[in-house]
Amino acid sequence: MNLTNLLDYSNSIYNFNGEINSIERKNKKTYTKPSTCLKMLIAGIFTNAKSINSIENAIFNSNNNRLNNIFSKREFIPKTHAFRDCINDIDYLDIKKIHMNIIEKLKINKFFENHNYRGSRVIIADGVETFETHKQIDGLHIRDHKDGTRGYYYKALGLMYLTEDVDIMLDMFPFENYDVKDDKENNEKIKSEGEITVLKKLLPSFKEYKAEITVLDCMFLNAPCFNTAKENGIDVIVKLTNKRLDLYKDSSRLFKKQEPKEEYEIVEVLETTTIKYSKESKKKDTTKTEKYIKTRKVTDKELNKKIIVEDKEIKHPKKIVRIKNTEKVIKKVKVWYDNFEMKNYEYDKVKVIKVEEQTSEGNKEIYIVTTLLNDEVEFIIDLMHKRWDIELRGFRKLKTRYNIDHLYIGTDNAIRLIIYLTMIIYNLIELYFNIHTRKYKYSINYDNLLEDYKIE
Repeated sequence: MNLTNLLDYSNSIYNFNGEINSIERKNKKTYTKPSTCLKMLIAGIFTNAKSINSIENAIFNSNNNRLNNIFSKREFIPKTHAFRDCINDIDYLDIKKIHMNIIEKLKINKFFENHNYRGSRVIIADGVETFETHKQIDGLHIRDHKDGTRGYYYKALGLMYLTEDVDIMLDMFPFENYDVKDDKENNEKIKSEGEITVLKKLLPSFKEYKAEITVLDCMFLNAPCFNTAKENGIDVIVKLTNKRLDLYKDSSRLFKKQEPKEEYEIVEVLETTTIKYSKESKKKDTTKTEKYIKTRKVTDKELNKKIIVEDKEIKHPKKIVRIKNTEKVIKKVKVWYDNFEMKNYEYDKVKVIKVEEQTSEGNKEIYIVTTLLNDEVEFIIDLMHKRWDIELRGFRKLKTRYNIDHLYIGTDNAIRLIIYLTMIIYNLIELYFNIHTRKYKYSINYDNLLEDYKIE
């Protein structure tokens, strides 16, 4: 599983190299090829470089000219200013088109039909700020700090398609910034777009991915948002945190008078199978470990304590198979729920769920509002927790592994170009690791493997 395999996969399935080489820049009277600059940028994103200079130093000073191998012998490697001019001269929509072509290829291959989370097709949506800078850049949002400084930041609504084996970043739709634009005719300042406005615009497109459910943050607990989702045949799961809302007051008063309707515990199961071969067989010993989560009725088992539930050896003529299963209760859950009316919501009632969770770190209370009136409550609660995947497995990976929080070039076009290029790299690596090489899923340390790829 070397880097060449990953590149071959990206090129053979998604024609990534051909797409990059077909990109043109507006100013064609130049020696610097856009494909060269994009390859340099990909190398910088992939190796987490912190500046354009560090990308160039890695190319010109790399041991054994490793990074030079991705460029042809006669290919002109630009210096900082030429590189920056070239990236600014490429329309970010051309890179967005490559990203969308990969998504379209997934549609053709019926990825969104065959991959889901527990039988449902789910999109998680959340707002994200990729970076903040003190440089004044047109198109960015403005924030005044208490110390008198002014920051400029890029804000977008991220969309992630959730499955049990791989997560795909569908888009990071920017919030249009009107902070610096005034309506002079009416003598008023125009406000920037907010999360709800952007989500309402995007909800109709969820049908393209066969989406059935969207999981949202508390700011989307809004009747117009719920109505738009229903009009497009999409159910909503959203966190309820505002204790001033009538929906919270009514449900919390009711639940205080009731006993919990469901109680269960969540268990982490570890299955280890070790095979030891005899010398005559001339085979290497193997160990396979699988970890999964299951739900069961509440028991008297202690939290976070490993318990061996099976440990046996099976002897064969030329091998010994040892199977060891351990369980660990990681959470005990109590649930209350009922249906309520929501103001200005034009359809059916909504379900409000109260969840009390006991873990080794303490107790936690969560309120959830959903349009899923007939689905299992445990499934809805699980999806609510999965909302954090877009933060932990989406945005955090993009920032820590792929450097999306670093400002390479301070123009609106370049920023959007880099964001789409980063999502392309993220998706191709996730697809390769979790779909194409799924048989290695439990034996790969992805962080170590990525480090090996960077060195290679």
